[in-house]
Amino acid sequence: MKKNDILPWDLEEGAVMDFVENQILLILKDEDWNENQLQSATDNPIQVVLCETNGVLIFLAQGGPIDTCDFYFNIQECDEKKTLLEQRNLDVRLLLVNRENRIVALKSTTLSLKLTEQIVDILQKQDQYPFMPGEFDANVDGLMATFEPAELYRFKKLEFELR
Repeated sequence: MKKNDILPWDLEEGAVMDFVENQILLILKDEDWNENQLQSATDNPIQVVLCETNGVLIFLAQGGPIDTCDFYFNIQECDEKKTLLEQRNLDVRLLLVNRENRIVALKSTTLSLKLTEQIVDILQKQDQYPFMPGEFDANVDGLMATFEPAELYRFKKLEFELR
């Protein structure tokens, strides 16, 4: 995927995360990205912090036009779980998407082996948590009701930068 591509699936406005085609995608859809925001996204790195609490993984993105945005992930619902857990140098992409699902800006990085191993270790621990459909969503709803995205930094496990 590259700038100006249209996503192959329709998304509602907001933040979504998935592992697709051997990469973690952090997708932020906004109906009205303006030129200043897109220029800021191009010019500035984005910090990503991986947080974990009670089996819930949260990727926080901040920088450029993004204050603090939270992306929740559950390895147990990942269609490509086996492939994700076998990654050696994980690719991570942040896509800013407009109302037409067109990629208007993107940031990416390939993580080091060490950082990838740390993320895979956290994902494997999440995979061991007892999981019942709906329970993960209830836990996420509880976290969202209790904490503003910026308050989730207290659960920080690691961080990296997208350029």
